[in-house]
Amino acid sequence: MAINDTAATIKLALLIDGDNVSATYMPLIMREARKLGAVAVRRIYGQFKSGKMKSWLKQVDEFDLTAINISPLTHGKNATDMKLVIEAMDMLHGRQLDGVCIASSDGDFTPLAVRIRANALSVYGFGAKKAPAAYKAEFDRFFECDVILAAEKKVPASKPSPSQKADAAPATAAPKAARARKPAQGKRDAAAIPSALTEKILNVIERVAGADGRSHVRAIGNAITRAIPDFRAKNYGHGSTAALIRALPDVEVTRQGTDTYVRRKNRS
Repeated sequence: MAINDTAATIKLALLIDGDNVSATYMPLIMREARKLGAVAVRRIYGQFKSGKMKSWLKQVDEFDLTAINISPLTHGKNATDMKLVIEAMDMLHGRQLDGVCIASSDGDFTPLAVRIRANALSVYGFGAKKAPAAYKAEFDRFFECDVILAAEKKVPASKPSPSQKADAAPATAAPKAARARKPAQGKRDAAAIPSALTEKILNVIERVAGADGRSHVRAIGNAITRAIPDFRAKNYGHGSTAALIRALPDVEVTRQGTDTYVRRKNRS
């Protein structure tokens, strides 16, 4: 509907931290990036002349990447990070981009993601599930490449036997009962939200969802701001966008430590 229909008109830059991202992710990264837009700039940063980037050489040729060599005389991983950040900032001012894709699981790039969004550009992340939650939350969408690849390689599970279904029945009874007690509060809180706006927000939640169907509530808030520029949670009786999202009747909210994740419930 939205992303694929307009992808050809969206110009993206793809910046890869070669010291941090596995070369095996590259086909997936390019596949998903192309769904988001035209990948006009493709750069990978690392110590190519030192021989440390051998695993990336095939990908450089196959995906037409521009290899940015980092001198081995510059010690420490920060040399690669700094070069990537400097060039990203140059692009923000010197190129007509609609968005930037950062391929790295390194939380040190959090300020860069924030700055890109501040320039009214979309920012997408590619990395591993282990990446810091706060870092992943700053992206419009963060692709957990290891999770996606594992899911694609996974063999479909066999259908459960009648006895297994019977054994599973008691376990599902409690969650249904719990869900039955929640609607009253959620519906009352969401009553002031127009149905058209509710549907827009639910569509955003679905669009930014990760491989497991969930997304960090902060990432959803960022995406809502982009999709609905005049949206203000306080206009609908909520102190924050996160509070409004939690009040919607068709979302499932889970917590992981201090982080809150949201997914759209399956529609019948």
